[in-house]
Amino acid sequence: MTNGDDMFYWLFRSRSNPSKDPLVMWLTGGPGCSSELAVFFENGPFKFNADQTLRSNAYAWNNVSNVVFVDNPIGTGYSKCNSIFDFDTTEQQIAENIKRFVIGFVEANPEF
Repeated sequence: MTNGDDMFYWLFRSRSNPSKDPLVMWLTGGPGCSSELAVFFENGPFKFNADQTLRSNAYAWNNVSNVVFVDNPIGTGYSKCNSIFDFDTTEQQIAENIKRFVIGFVEANPEF
């Protein structure tokens, strides 16, 4: 990530045994498809009710694991960069940013 880039993520700790359960990294879709899709419509801890309130997802992956949902590549969802010219355009750039994200995530969350 270049200076000013921020990779957004959601971390949901396990509802079971967070200190012993595994960590799963969910990398939804890519450009045009942020991690919020998975958080609210797939395997995240919440689902929407018809009245736009939230309910717990009985089948959420964080029932048995810690789950981090990442908006990637830079420019997707809430992950941002300084300019549209800084968007990742190659698999190499995406891989380098994910590597930096993982290193930074573990530094910020050493329990993982």
